[in-house]
Amino acid sequence: MKNLIYVFLVSTLILTSAAMSENSSKDKTGHKKQVLQLMKKLHRTEKALAKKFNRLSPEAQLEVIDQTSDDNNSDDDNLNDYIEGALDLDKCSADSDDDGLDDSDELIDGSNPSDDDSDNDGFEDGIEFEAHGFLESVDSVSLSVDGEVYVLDADTEYLDGDNNVISNEDLEVGDCAGIEGHVAGVDNIVEKVKVDDDCES
Repeated sequence: MKNLIYVFLVSTLILTSAAMSENSSKDKTGHKKQVLQLMKKLHRTEKALAKKFNRLSPEAQLEVIDQTSDDNNSDDDNLNDYIEGALDLDKCSADSDDDGLDDSDELIDGSNPSDDDSDNDGFEDGIEFEAHGFLESVDSVSLSVDGEVYVLDADTEYLDGDNNVISNEDLEVGDCAGIEGHVAGVDNIVEKVKVDDDCES
């Protein structure tokens, strides 16, 4: 009799455990399904947000960034996590493309925070520079603006205000010019010099 009771109790325990396990499995499956549905909904929402964000003017985009920079900012890059998700950026890295520039800085500067070489010139965004001002000195190998010396080489392009090609000899001290280039070691290598009239006198 004791043996029968023992067998009955063990059988009941096994059946109860199996039922609980099945319910637990159903709960886990249901939970997983809910999470997947929520993730899909969030992804659709972020895609819709990305379209709306990209339709904004650059000024409006910067206003959105400024207004939301302190909210849900996991990587302290001044970009709201939700905006980063919408733009397919890394919410946990301030520099999604590892080019040395924060994502928010790239958006402000007009470069692409998901491309380490936004202008496809072979140089990472983080080592590129722009300068603008009056030429304080200029010769065949260098020029200076605001006390900073920039190195000219055989690949430097020279343009006038109408984007016509000119030569190094056409540059004069006092000209107003925009300069673009990249850093190589300790030198600022100039890729393009464009003479214009946008300097304040």
